[in-house]
Amino acid sequence: MMPKPKAGNPIRAGLVVLFILTAAPGLFPAELDFLAPRVDYFLTTDLLKLADGDYQAEFGNVLSARTSWTIRVGYYKHRQFSSQTYEDGQGRYELGFRWRTHLLQSAPHWLFVGLGWNNRPQDGMATPLAELGFSLNIRPLTLMILGSYGYEVYLNETPGLDPRWVGGLEIRAGLCF
Repeated sequence: MMPKPKAGNPIRAGLVVLFILTAAPGLFPAELDFLAPRVDYFLTTDLLKLADGDYQAEFGNVLSARTSWTIRVGYYKHRQFSSQTYEDGQGRYELGFRWRTHLLQSAPHWLFVGLGWNNRPQDGMATPLAELGFSLNIRPLTLMILGSYGYEVYLNETPGLDPRWVGGLEIRAGLCF
């Protein structure tokens, strides 16, 4: 009787796929560019957070065919990646930054991975995080779907707020130019 094959590690398999995609820039033909023409700047908001009464804007700049950066500014009634509101009933301001590497075609189109952070200074909170997403730009509109995961830490002791792993989904829409 043959031994049963072992199940592979999905994280390791995902990292191998991402490595292959970034190491093979000529893997995807330039003819796909008509689907999403190159843009230099984009401005988006998270539709899911907006529906909950939280406000956020993300402004991004494309630096090269494979990289872009974004800065985020927002005002939140809810804790990060949660439906839980703050105990004092007050909202919090948030600043964030992302550095993204675009894996397919040119930035900011298709599949990307990113590293960044969120910061809510009123709580003394900082969250380093990683993200994986997909974007499509059909001028002047842009649509992004991305997931992020990170560790929320507090630099000040704040009652009721403890460090924790956080993650969530964003559906972003906006303008590109």
